[in-house]
Amino acid sequence: LLFAYFKLTLFQLIQLGVERGENDEYTAEMMEWWLPEVDLIEKMHRVIVPRFVNKEAPFTSIYRLPDQRLQQYTMGKIERWKRYEIAVLEIDGSNKLLKATYTAISLNANVPGNPFPPVLGEKPDKSSSLLNVLLRDSLQNRLK
Repeated sequence: LLFAYFKLTLFQLIQLGVERGENDEYTAEMMEWWLPEVDLIEKMHRVIVPRFVNKEAPFTSIYRLPDQRLQQYTMGKIERWKRYEIAVLEIDGSNKLLKATYTAISLNANVPGNPFPPVLGEKPDKSSSLLNVLLRDSLQNRLK
């Protein structure tokens, strides 16, 4: 549920930037509220929003990762652990990643020539694999 909220919030920020522009009072207020650092607001206006001016929504995709357990503190022999739900929020078309957890949002500042691949890559062509060739021949023999 929290991940869907992050996705919706980022989508709305991009949409506000596209529809109203950076000089709009409401857009500026929302950007200041949701983006914790000034450089993230500038990056949103200068880099991310211009990429989506002539594109249709949705602008984001979210992919859930396995939960991560981190040790909170140790008191004598007692260890306290906390489980964090983690997801990757991808801004479509720009290949920029946002990593969201319950506690923080951090933006990986990448330039064009991003070293990270897209979350979902292209599917490989498996039409000539042994299994597919045997199934295709079997179906052709059955239809004769």
